[in-house]
This record gives sequence, C-alpha cells and structure tokens, in this order.
Amino acid sequence: MTKKAGIHEKLAPSGFIPIYVGEESRRYVVPVACLSCTMFQALLNQFREEIQASTAGPIKLPCSPQMLEWVLKSCQG
Repeated sequence: MTKKAGIHEKLAPSGFIPIYVGEESRRYVVPVACLSCTMFQALLNQFREEIQASTAGPIKLPCSPQMLEWVLKSCQG
C-alpha cells in the first residue's frame, strides 16, 4: 500500500466525520448533521476535556461503542 492510498482509506466521505470510540478505537463515520443534535452535543460535552487534550488528529471518545450507537440512533430519528 502506498502512503497516498493509506491516507485516502482514513478520509471520511463528504458530509461525514470520523470518530474513534472506546479502548479499541473503533472507527465510526458520523454524518455532519448529527453535530447539531442535542444528544450528540451532550455526548461531546461529557468528554470535552479528553477531546481537547488530543488536539491533533481525529475525535476520540472514551465512551463505549454502544453509547455512541444509541446517541446516533436518537439523532437520526
């Protein structure tokens, strides 16, 4: 794999952001529209200090994948 190919594998499609969750850093590709959801904002606020501590790179949340999935379902309908 070339370096360029590796970079493209990590990019999220237009309109989405990558978020890494839990100890295993499971990758989720989340619609940008979820950023305006109250539940998603509450989740980000809960882990604000951890997110701010890792200013370089993607968003990493120390919650469980199940918690993020529940929030995403709440935001999408």
